[in-house]
Amino acid sequence: YDPDGVCLCFIRGVPVVLYEPIMVQGFKKKYGMDPRTLDEFDPRWIEYQGIVMTAFVKRVKETLKPNQRLSVIVPANEVDCRRWGLDVAAWVEQGIINDLLPTGQIFDENDIHRDKPEHLDFKYFAQLQGREKIRLIPLLYPWSKFADDYAGWEELMRSYLDQGADAYAVWDATETGGGRFTKVKDIGKTM
Repeated sequence: YDPDGVCLCFIRGVPVVLYEPIMVQGFKKKYGMDPRTLDEFDPRWIEYQGIVMTAFVKRVKETLKPNQRLSVIVPANEVDCRRWGLDVAAWVEQGIINDLLPTGQIFDENDIHRDKPEHLDFKYFAQLQGREKIRLIPLLYPWSKFADDYAGWEELMRSYLDQGADAYAVWDATETGGGRFTKVKDIGKTM
């Protein structure tokens, strides 16, 4: 196969890393303590997860050919990205990724993702150092808001385009449910 690139999807199945033996050993070596004794949101633990995940993303990029793109789908804001070890700011600043797709969602009390397009903090992603070198592509689900308030959903998507999004993406945008997803084509500037 010779794909245009690879897209890593970090919005499903989070957390990606936790207290695997290699993570615990690496943290103990760096900080001299067991991360399992700390609060899960301890800044040292969050930072360490980010270091590990950034090394992984770099390795993926290094396996690609120069003409292949590395895209990442990430949670809606800095807090959710950081809590899952996704140091998106570093990836953008260091030029590791080519496409960034932040997703309009929240995590419920059981850390299950839920549709929440209003939760996407587009301004955070748009101001990242190095942003001009990547494509910023907001991704929304066509679920709750799409079904209940399509005009509001479309307004949100258009606002991201007006704020400088390079394109937009829609998860599950297939022709089902009586063709309701054909509306997505009306927005323009798709990839």
